[in-house]
Amino acid sequence: MIYKCANAYFFRHLNSIGGVESHFYYISKKYADLDITLFYMTGDEYQINRLKKNVRCRRITPNDRVVCDKMFVCYNREILDWCDAKEKILVLHADYKDVIKRGQLTMDMLPIDPRIDRYIGVSQLVCDSWKEITGIDAENVYEPIELDPCDHPLMLLSATRLTREKGWHRMEKLADILNTNHVNFTWLIYSDTKPTRANGIRPKDNMIFCEPRLDIINKMGGYDAYIQLSDNEGFCLSVVEALMQNVPVICTDLPVFKELGLDDSNSIRLDMDMNNVPVDRIKDIWKLKFDYKAPEDKWRDVFAPVKTTYDLTREYRVRANNYWKEDNIIDIYLGRIPQPGEEYTVIGDDRLEMLLGDNPSHKPFVELVE
Repeated sequence: MIYKCANAYFFRHLNSIGGVESHFYYISKKYADLDITLFYMTGDEYQINRLKKNVRCRRITPNDRVVCDKMFVCYNREILDWCDAKEKILVLHADYKDVIKRGQLTMDMLPIDPRIDRYIGVSQLVCDSWKEITGIDAENVYEPIELDPCDHPLMLLSATRLTREKGWHRMEKLADILNTNHVNFTWLIYSDTKPTRANGIRPKDNMIFCEPRLDIINKMGGYDAYIQLSDNEGFCLSVVEALMQNVPVICTDLPVFKELGLDDSNSIRLDMDMNNVPVDRIKDIWKLKFDYKAPEDKWRDVFAPVKTTYDLTREYRVRANNYWKEDNIIDIYLGRIPQPGEEYTVIGDDRLEMLLGDNPSHKPFVELVE
């Protein structure tokens, strides 16, 4: 096949993501009015389809021929033997001086090619570095950047078990609605329930499952909204934790949430059947500003008023026995296996009680010296 075009740009393999792939995309958007054809040998289908919306993309083989005014290449240059071009241009994307210094390439691996008529670079640094190590001039053209318009990117959070009453089916439906309406969101779900074929839990587009964390409260403040779509709740600590950090909530309209002070100023409450989901309100949920105070607990009124003797700071001198060595167990605080008869200091009642036998093996690993 003979392909004819004004501007030809060749890249052997188009990855699903990458800086060069973004380079091609921005060229395709900003200069879609020009006759540009991107040639490739293999590539990611979604990346190629994205580029095709703006410019021609053609798969090429060594049996094909390209006739063009200008041929652009960067890392891959085999197409130079398959083309008739009035001008052949190599695009420099890297700081080759630093690449050589770090041993990532050797001098004989640089893209110096006698078939090239002109070198251009994506920054002045790239051009200056190229000139310094090769003696060849390069023209700085910078990178074209043509950003897609987008709404505020919503960062959504759930931290919940996914047993039946926690409303996974509603979470699926909400994700489908947001995706169908092209809402720009990423929804992180911290859960001890893993998506499997057996439990039927499969993340939707823009959902990401994460390992559960005991410190999830410390992450909440970085999100635009917390989501809890349960069948029922007796209190729901995670919802209140979010509100206390000024993070609005998307939740089912449960009776307890009214008691806890959820209203239109701090939450979006959905009906149990997920009808009439207010997509526009969800898109703007990050704009909600509110002051929230949790109900005051009364547990001090019901506990017996006896002061604790539990001390996590007290130091104890202990002597190790043979169990450490027999069971090949490393003391995590020492970072090694204590030797029989070795004396050392432990801190805290809890640590001492564990070493004296309050552990899964019920073995005393030390005796108290003082």
